[in-house]
Amino acid sequence: YNSSNANYFAQKLAKYLAVQKYCGADEGCYGYGYLGTGICSTKRCFKGLNGNIDNDAYRIEYASGKMILKNNMRLSLSARYANHPYTKSRCLGGIRVDINGPKGPNRLGHDVFYFAYDEKGIQTKPGQYCLTAGGSKNRYSDACNKTRSSEAGAGTSCSIWIMRHNNMDYKYRDVSAEW
Repeated sequence: YNSSNANYFAQKLAKYLAVQKYCGADEGCYGYGYLGTGICSTKRCFKGLNGNIDNDAYRIEYASGKMILKNNMRLSLSARYANHPYTKSRCLGGIRVDINGPKGPNRLGHDVFYFAYDEKGIQTKPGQYCLTAGGSKNRYSDACNKTRSSEAGAGTSCSIWIMRHNNMDYKYRDVSAEW
């Protein structure tokens, strides 16, 4: 990930938002979250849809381009290096949105949402590369599955479920077969 690319993009985006505070790569926008094991023992992380602390991704302090909006919503942006030699994805990065700031539950798929973007914009189709490592429909739907046993990624694609279905049914039942 490339923090200078993320900050550049965030500064461009901030011009169109009601920003209360811009933190960039510095601390100050996310002084909350969960501390657990692994990477999250020293950095603040969100919980996944399944309630487990996500030690792999969504590290709050890891992202650059962090800002607080005037309505208390928090945004953080990440960006990849263009044409990265080890990444076959065309994914350019992600945007994490905590719609209610430090107020709980601070969980993916509840009040924290992840949006992946590429050169065409925000991704909205199952099986696309940013949210699924391999691009398969099963892995995609599993990333919005509250019964997923792994902590990593549980809740990452719930934003796409909401955009496609205009509801949050995934919080109450298994929707993995409905993608």
